[in-house]
Amino acid sequence: MALPGISDLATLAPWAALAAGALLVIVVDLIVPERHARPWVFATAAAGVLLSGWYAARRLGEAGASAAFAGPAFGGAFLADRLSLVLTVLVLAAALFSVLLAAMDKTRDMSGYLALLLLSALGMTAVAGAGDMTVVFVGLELLSLGLYVLVAFRREDETAREGAFKYFLLGSLAAGILLYGFALLYTVTGDTSLAAVARYARGGAVGPLFHAGFGLVLVGFAFKLAMAPFHPWAPDAYQAAPAPVAAFMAVGTKAAAFVALVRFLWAAVPADPGLASAYMAPVALLAGASMLVGSLGALFQTNVKRLLAYSGIAHAGYLFVPLMSLEPDGLGTAMFYLFAYFFMAVGAFGAVAAAEGRGEPAQLERWQGLYQRHPWLAAAVALFFLGLAGMPPTAGFTGKLLLIGGGLRAGAGWLLAAMVASTGISAYVYLRVISTVYRSGQEPAHSPGALAPMAGGEGPPAAPAVDDENEWETAWARVGTGAVLLLAAAGLVVLGLFPNALLDGLTALLPLR
Repeated sequence: MALPGISDLATLAPWAALAAGALLVIVVDLIVPERHARPWVFATAAAGVLLSGWYAARRLGEAGASAAFAGPAFGGAFLADRLSLVLTVLVLAAALFSVLLAAMDKTRDMSGYLALLLLSALGMTAVAGAGDMTVVFVGLELLSLGLYVLVAFRREDETAREGAFKYFLLGSLAAGILLYGFALLYTVTGDTSLAAVARYARGGAVGPLFHAGFGLVLVGFAFKLAMAPFHPWAPDAYQAAPAPVAAFMAVGTKAAAFVALVRFLWAAVPADPGLASAYMAPVALLAGASMLVGSLGALFQTNVKRLLAYSGIAHAGYLFVPLMSLEPDGLGTAMFYLFAYFFMAVGAFGAVAAAEGRGEPAQLERWQGLYQRHPWLAAAVALFFLGLAGMPPTAGFTGKLLLIGGGLRAGAGWLLAAMVASTGISAYVYLRVISTVYRSGQEPAHSPGALAPMAGGEGPPAAPAVDDENEWETAWARVGTGAVLLLAAAGLVVLGLFPNALLDGLTALLPLR
């Protein structure tokens, strides 16, 4: 095998910057005195994400409207095309927002946390650009191993340990199923590249081993996307994880697995219309089941993070509505909705993180009267949940209209009916959250500005010791959280009012089949 050339290494600049940032976070924590390390660690993590994003944005600008599979690196094992670069920008934005939200956690050493976050982001971006089944598997395991640890990062919390253990067990099972499916495909194609899979699928009759391999790979991806009935890990993992990690999982894992599955479908679904319809039928069943299970499951949730987990299950189904005919335009529509979901999900979990940082647990009944205690936070909650409900003028409304149009063009009639039913049920759930926030409640016993509730006892809390450095860090943590909420809100509204600003750039992400 030929050694990688200079052009191959240059292609990996965004991903190399991200890996370097993860390693530098640990180095900085080792060489900077413990008392002063925290701000430097966060600054290093943010710098690594921003540098990676700069490289990715520059390469995306250079790509222009070129064909999606132009410029494969490492013999086609990695595809630094427009689709992978767009996904990289999305994942890096989610990682940066999660880094900013994590600054609210003042109780632990964060260097390992941030390094794992960046390495998981690296795995997500590798999956999205994978042109080879081995790269897909390695990328998925890289992102998963980091998330297993991040979910359990609050080691003293039994719920965190339980949620991470369930996620780990089911994730290991899904990895085995996915790998077995790849092995079957390798058996019939003689190669691990997606290009070889595409040549076999379009070369004539396909055998039963190919059918079986396709089905097993679909099951593995369905787990990563938390699609029903492979979703049971998601509510427990989201509830157990810190809110910034849950936000990162909701967007990053879903986006990476979605793009990787789309690449696989583009390659593996045969060109014959009859066979193509049979291959896409289980995808449609997974999407429809996810919409209904996600919306119905959310009806019975009293924890906001579990509610958002079920919301993510439903939204995973929405993404496939315009893709049933495997047309490139449908992918552009789905990617637009993925960006809309990014602003909605990151904003909603950011509001959870801000509320928890102010002593407001993520239990829905504890949010009653939130507008009295934190009016701006309540307004943010209302905006993001209205977006999830698909209300104008948010991108949730515009995105759903585009999905309906894409579904009509793809002939996904019954999926559109499932989407309408799911949207109606979900709207009730989201409006229930907003009504709880704006329902009058009792004033809390602690100060609205406190970062945590009183540890116990009665009467006013004792005055905390003055620590100028901690006060400075707390102020910057709140600025970071406010910036996340403000940017997410602005993105949600701007995309809702001016969808073409993004939609025009999401065309021709994949070539014609």
